[in-house]
Amino acid sequence: MSTLKAKIDGMVGKSFLYKTNEIKIIDYHLNTNDDIITIKTETGEIKLGFTIAKKELNEFLPLDSTPMIISNFQPSIDNSVVKDLKDILLDNINKVKDNKDYIPQATEINNNVKSIIELAKTEIQMVSTLNKLNP
Repeated sequence: MSTLKAKIDGMVGKSFLYKTNEIKIIDYHLNTNDDIITIKTETGEIKLGFTIAKKELNEFLPLDSTPMIISNFQPSIDNSVVKDLKDILLDNINKVKDNKDYIPQATEINNNVKSIIELAKTEIQMVSTLNKLNP
């Protein structure tokens, strides 16, 4: 019991990832009558039985409070590339209208443009995720 109390004491005031939720432990209460630990967080309470508490507390993954800095991030696609891609696609539309034999080449160009767009989307998702983790 004393090791369990010491472990929870060390968790108070810290942030953790627990069952896909970010939580900050504010306080706790040991109810020896019911053998239940109530962990108070910013968003509510988590109740654990004494018998599973030691194992369950290992599921609390500490979150590093040091913010990640991505100031040197440079997107691979800038506005000039977007304009170029748009011009290429519009040019392809005109070429296909004028010459149906151009369709296979336009299709390949279109596939490459889609790949570039997917890359840009992935970069945006990465930055968004990093910003959520490090507000």
